[in-house]
Amino acid sequence: MFTLLLACTIGSSGPATPESPSALEAERLQAIADDAGMLANKARELEELSRSSIDTEDPEAAHQRLDALMSEIETLRAALEAAQSDIEARVRTQAQSTDETRE
Repeated sequence: MFTLLLACTIGSSGPATPESPSALEAERLQAIADDAGMLANKARELEELSRSSIDTEDPEAAHQRLDALMSEIETLRAALEAAQSDIEARVRTQAQSTDETRE
């Protein structure tokens, strides 16, 4: 246990160097986080639009807006799912992974 704690404290305490694997992975994860934020915003937008569509005078236009927004949400969801699969594949195949983490 002590060795694990010691291993966690060894190394630089600052941010990763710009071209290091850690920095590149952090950039990838930030892009995924940004996409997840966009998805959350679209979900809120969908919720508000669906509520305002109840008493609309033009239900066909409201339906088209809802369909378009759902299409955007599905595109973002698929991109996030693909990114998640990519992360899982990298974790399983990276040199620093072990047999236990590849399960």
